[in-house]
Amino acid sequence: MTRTYLFLLVISLALPVRAEMDPSDYEVPPAELTEEEATALRARIAAEIAADRARSEAEAKARQEAEAAEAARLAARPIGAQLVDVRCAACHSAETYRQANLGWLGWQATVWRMDLLNGAGLERGEHVVIKDWLYTQYPPTGGRAAQEWLTLLFVVVALPLPWALRRRRKRRK
Repeated sequence: MTRTYLFLLVISLALPVRAEMDPSDYEVPPAELTEEEATALRARIAAEIAADRARSEAEAKARQEAEAAEAARLAARPIGAQLVDVRCAACHSAETYRQANLGWLGWQATVWRMDLLNGAGLERGEHVVIKDWLYTQYPPTGGRAAQEWLTLLFVVVALPLPWALRRRRKRRK
């Protein structure tokens, strides 16, 4: 019995297959229209095409006006906000700035770090504008600003102190 099925399978694959329908069956016969009906049909199709084009042009014009209005709205914003949107918002959200809780010194260090180590691509003068805007919009809470200044004082005074003392001892000898 298995040989019979195998034989039928081989035969069915080897024989040419014919479609049940003739290709002409797929064709739509031409409509028998009078000259007035054909003219009316052409006019209706032309009107639909013109309406589609007009609708597309109106949508494109509305889109351009909306884009121009958005560009004007964005241009009216402070330069600091514009720079933060262009330079910082590619990687950071506003929530990131709120959670940072940095003072003037912290924003200064962060902006420089982002430019030098993370490749923010800031141009000359943008550091100050971005830092000032971030500091005014997201000021530190609690004693964060004092903590930053004390840290700076420690770095400037306390870290070089052992080196200075060692140098002083060497001079005495």
